Amino acid sequence: MSVKIFRQAMLPLLETQIPKVGFLASFFQTPQENIKKSPTVEIDVIRNKNTYAVDIKAGTGARYNQRSLYANKKYAVPAYKEGFTLNAEELQYKMAGENAYEAAQRDYIAQAVQIMAKDALVVANKINYAIEKQARDAFFNGKITLINGDEIDFAKKVTHAVSPTTKWDNSGDPIADLTAWCQLVRVDGMVSGNMFDLIVSEDTLNALYANAIFKDRANLRRADLLQITMPQYINTAGAVFHGIFSVGNNTINLWTYPAFYEIPTGFGFASEGTKEGFIPAESALLLARGVRYDLVFAGIPRLYTPANAMVSFVGADAGRMLPFVYEDRENEAIKYGLESRPLCIPTEIDTFVSVTNILK
Repeated sequence: MSVKIFRQAMLPLLETQIPKVGFLASFFQTPQENIKKSPTVEIDVIRNKNTYAVDIKAGTGARYNQRSLYANKKYAVPAYKEGFTLNAEELQYKMAGENAYEAAQRDYIAQAVQIMAKDALVVANKINYAIEKQARDAFFNGKITLINGDEIDFAKKVTHAVSPTTKWDNSGDPIADLTAWCQLVRVDGMVSGNMFDLIVSEDTLNALYANAIFKDRANLRRADLLQITMPQYINTAGAVFHGIFSVGNNTINLWTYPAFYEIPTGFGFASEGTKEGFIPAESALLLARGVRYDLVFAGIPRLYTPANAMVSFVGADAGRMLPFVYEDRENEAIKYGLESRPLCIPTEIDTFVSVTNILK
């Protein structure tokens, strides 16, 4: 099995059949310039500032600005590499319903590619879950923690990790709280728009529906301040849209995201083997629309050996997910899979808040 055959088979599959990133990661954009060959990326976390220009006396030169509004650092992007092993012995077994003559005439390369293609979808889904977990951690924690304990810290302000003063399932006022948090984002993040997305856990949604102040808003007449509909899936990678309501001068789209991930075992993680929601219980995210968050893919290093050459040289390939395949002659096996180097960067770091401890 050659690398060329596997790549030719996998690349169309990756373009057409690989599941898209999850709901949280969909807020991060990947223009072509975010797919790089470099193994590192320059992270520019932007703190917007809408000061106005001050007039000068003609002929005295420009007022030169500082770049102190940017928290810039270079970081080696986390690497993910997931694969399978296909033994030659597995290809000798008859397929279901196949007779001995057909087995003798089997196209082993085609069979191997078919098996490997199915396995590629499995590992692609795992990498997509890793990207979604990055997005979750960037929003809720303001940083991404790697397995060795290193942290990619985006310097999220502590004031953007909030909790209601009075719990929403008690006598709290979610309308007042959300109005204040929207204002915080608009002032700190210098957001000019008034459209927000509120992604809540299921228990938070139930508390909203039961909250007296929220229900009163829905019962207002001659004022269209809240439109709650039957839950709708709108091609949003598992998120559920519930309706629209207003707080102050802002419009909020209400979502739940009932998706879970399983904590891998064997790596010393806390609560390994258990499932957790991408939106934790009693929590929510409030995100401004029309702002910039980046999903960057760094380059994947490769060893290239030119024809008739004795020495290989190092290069790099650029892509979201790239296939790899190695022949293990000693064990009569093929090792193959996908690798990726993604990083979710909440570039305009002051344009969202995470909300926890919403309920009593």
